[in-house]
Amino acid sequence: MIVSYSRLKENIRGRKISVRLNGCRCGSVWCRRCGKKGQKRISERIRGMDWRRVRHIVLTVDRGKFDDGEHAYDEIRNKKVIKGMVRNFRRVMERNVGDWIWVLEFHKDGFPHWHVLVEVEAGKMIGRDVLKRYWPYGFYLREEFMHDEDHWKRLSGYFDKHGYFGDKGSQSRLPGWALDKYGIIVTGKQIGRAHV
Repeated sequence: MIVSYSRLKENIRGRKISVRLNGCRCGSVWCRRCGKKGQKRISERIRGMDWRRVRHIVLTVDRGKFDDGEHAYDEIRNKKVIKGMVRNFRRVMERNVGDWIWVLEFHKDGFPHWHVLVEVEAGKMIGRDVLKRYWPYGFYLREEFMHDEDHWKRLSGYFDKHGYFGDKGSQSRLPGWALDKYGIIVTGKQIGRAHV
């Protein structure tokens, strides 16, 4: 049964409800029941990157440019901004860009931010000016290189223990607007299924 988050809250108030669903196959990494496969695949891909070439980029959005987090997420997703940004690194800036992957997290107010891991030519930075040119949505940009293998292990392990795949508060949970928009599956205490 797929229901909206607000409808579920209305039905639960003042009543004890027992919901049991089996066989969730939504495939979303946000689903605590079936998302483990997707999480494992992404973790393996991150660990397979060459840490000497990886640049960790954090992209946030300027809240003054959007009505709310949903508006920000939808615009950036629909315009495929992150994919276009990496394509521009490859094409226009003539950067030797290898593998790349992004990880989505949310702030407490429901606004999204992204962690982008990009393999570039060893010893090269993408640069703040280039990032600003291709990420016009944010007020905060950060690019860092991996200082050593231990730094890489801490970062790649971070995505397992915290952030995207662990419990780090609002950053590892879907905000209410995403639950309402994409629907949820309830299995006991677990809430999941949003293809965000």
